[in-house]
Amino acid sequence: MSALALAGCTAGTAAEPTASGAADGDLSSIMIAYGSPGEAAEFEVTISDGVESSAEAVGVGFSLYNNKDDGEVALTNAQLMVQAAPDVIVEYSLTSGVNQALGNTFVASGIPCIAVNIETPGCSLINLSNKQAGIDAAKVVAAEAKERGWTAADTTVLAVQCATCGTEVNDSPRYFYVQAAEELGLEEVAPEDITEKTTAEGANLIQVDGGTARDTSYDAMKAALQAIPEDRHLLVFSPNDDLTLGAWRALDEAGRNDNTLIGGNNGSPEGLEQLRTNPSWVVEGTLFLPQWGQYIIAMAVAVAQGATPPELTPLPQFAMDKETVELYYPDGATVATKLPPLQPDAEYLAATGVLQKLGFVEGLD
Repeated sequence: MSALALAGCTAGTAAEPTASGAADGDLSSIMIAYGSPGEAAEFEVTISDGVESSAEAVGVGFSLYNNKDDGEVALTNAQLMVQAAPDVIVEYSLTSGVNQALGNTFVASGIPCIAVNIETPGCSLINLSNKQAGIDAAKVVAAEAKERGWTAADTTVLAVQCATCGTEVNDSPRYFYVQAAEELGLEEVAPEDITEKTTAEGANLIQVDGGTARDTSYDAMKAALQAIPEDRHLLVFSPNDDLTLGAWRALDEAGRNDNTLIGGNNGSPEGLEQLRTNPSWVVEGTLFLPQWGQYIIAMAVAVAQGATPPELTPLPQFAMDKETVELYYPDGATVATKLPPLQPDAEYLAATGVLQKLGFVEGLD
């Protein structure tokens, strides 16, 4: 999951689409072309399947172009999508170095475009906020730490980063520390001072590079623990469940369970299981990946109907604790049964009626 870049931007105000976007209307005249990232990772398939099924459910015209995790294929597909002359192009490219060229192609065509998860210049962006994921998780973990009587004098935050994944991805552990420091009175560290090269800062922060996999995260955490007193209370967070699960294995083997509060970020089946059964795993950020397609198709319809999106249209995300997990994943479910209410900068999507027809978003009739 580390390839999933959870970038965040400052949002603006969206212009509303026309009233003709009601979901009980005929949307078959709207044509959407979607450049999928590929099939190299499970999350790529999950998201693309959701886009395609949502398009089918609401009745828009839809064509999928598989970029096959290859920049040259993505560039070829961009030309093919432009030649097909859809109403909207949706591009999800995870291949570094080609997004500027993709954006140039789309802008030159005059066809409105939407970028998913990764910025494509000239295209409106729909994405998550990594920063918010870290802030929300820290609030849950800090509340539990206070309940247990942990203080700044006896607590260390172990931020597990992915150093090669870039600034935006690592905003989640970075702002986890910033918020935890505010909540618990830890030594404050400015977010810009927590970089991919940071190993320790102040009295309460240790950062380890978990790499991109469970094994690398396990190795990094195992090494870091050797220099931390066994009675020290630990707050642990990473950008995704794989890194958190690797870190947890090292903590468990070292017998640090009782002195650790840890959190995941993805809402994967394993992360959900840990949240439900592991007393130390107290927060799990869910990204609702199978439902991204609902938002993406709603945004594409809105753009086709004349909406001007904000700088960032936020995708759904939520930091679950052991009680609130039941709101979205009841009775042991591993796929969400509903989505949180629209965030303010996504409220314009409701005017299309697409989300109402799909019936997942709270607060939409």
